[in-house]
Formats: sequence, C-alpha cells, structure tokens
Amino acid sequence: MNKLQTDHYFSIGDSHGIEGKPCQDYAISGILKDSAFAIVSDGCSSGGHTDIGARMMALGTARAIRRHAKASENVPITVSAVSEISFFQQAFLEDTMRLLEVPFEDMLATCIYAYVGKDFGFVHVLGDGVVAFVLPSGDLEMHLFEWEKNMPFYPVYKSLTGANAFVVAHGRD
Repeated sequence: MNKLQTDHYFSIGDSHGIEGKPCQDYAISGILKDSAFAIVSDGCSSGGHTDIGARMMALGTARAIRRHAKASENVPITVSAVSEISFFQQAFLEDTMRLLEVPFEDMLATCIYAYVGKDFGFVHVLGDGVVAFVLPSGDLEMHLFEWEKNMPFYPVYKSLTGANAFVVAHGRD
C-alpha cells in the first residue's frame, strides 16, 4: 500500500471574525495502521456554543473511527462499518455531553468524515454540506447535501429527546 498522508485545516469566517464570534468549524485527520481518516464538523450559527459542539463532534468521531479500526484489526471492513462507527460516536458524544454538562443546543453541528484503506473507502455525511471527489480521470465530482428549511438532522438528534426536537423544529413534518 502507498504511504498515506492526511492534512486538515479550518479557519474562522470573515463575518464571525468581524462580529467577535468564535469559529464554529473544526477539522481533524489522521493515519491509522493501514488506513486514514478526515473529519469536518460545522456548528449551526443559530445553536448555542456550537464551536464546542463542532470540536466535540470531530474529536468524538475520530475516537470512534480509531475504536472501530482497533476492533476490526485483521478483519475486512464491510458496509457495517458506518453503523459500527456511528454507534461508537453516539456513545462517546453522549458520555462527553453528560460529563461536561454540555447542553443539546451546543451540539448542533454537522459531521462529514472520510475513512479509507487499501480495500475500502467511504464518506459519511451527518447533517449537511458538500463532498467533492477528484476522480482518477482528473474530473471533479461534487455532491451537495441539504435539508428543508436549512435545518439538517444533526448527529445529536439521534438521542430520544433530540429526535423529538428535530420533528418539532420541522413543524412536525
């Protein structure tokens, strides 16, 4: 396998800098034994302290991917990887929210992650955003994920109380 490399970057937007608001984005990437991951999280401007939520979301997802990689070492990655990572991610986030007493509104953040290895690769979108691929031909392929009323199903909505909040926010539709 070729040696993998990752990199990540995020920056505060001009309007947030001018208004003295914190950066609500966070990104992280990493190399595991024979795989790599990249994660981007974007906090909702109308939420609470979503700068904290975005960081917790990305760090919790990185932990979930590392946990999954360790648990599936020497086992081929299958389509169940997404649900297994989501299970770990949700458990880590709920535990951290309880431990730090982080309110629901602070966790309104999207999470997009890519996880690749020699024999697998996928991108998982939790919320909204854009995913772009550079194809072997050099062509750029882009996918836009958006939600009605610009209110995505953020990962925090997976909790029982969160799902109800999502339904209420969408007018019970």
